[in-house]
Amino acid sequence: MRRLIAGGLTIGAAAALFAVPGRSIEAGNRAASCPDARVPGPRAASGVLTAVARSVPYLYSQPEYKPYQVTAMASLRPKAFVPTGVPAWGGIAVHRCGARIAARSWIVFLYFPKLAASPSLYEGIVFAARTPAGWRVWYRYR
Repeated sequence: MRRLIAGGLTIGAAAALFAVPGRSIEAGNRAASCPDARVPGPRAASGVLTAVARSVPYLYSQPEYKPYQVTAMASLRPKAFVPTGVPAWGGIAVHRCGARIAARSWIVFLYFPKLAASPSLYEGIVFAARTPAGWRVWYRYR
């Protein structure tokens, strides 16, 4: 099965099923958790997927969150194409870290098949941005 990602990029569901080790993301105050976000650049989508693959196993560490799939992702850049409803979610990024960081971030929607029977648990949302050290997930909404 293939899924369409904003901007026409497609990925196989298997592309996001298994992740590589990475660091945990700590919750903290606004200054500590907001990234030093850079302009995303032309290979942003692949950088976002790499950051998600590295971070999701730590953000969602319980066994029922494995495997997972990326169902959609979009740039939060002003005037970029975004699927219906994404601007409302982008407001979370603006509230957490301001308009500049939000505009340089991407939102990623996750699906956890083992939790499909529970609508309040089967979806996850994370925000990622390019930093001087590379792409990283900087916030988990749910």
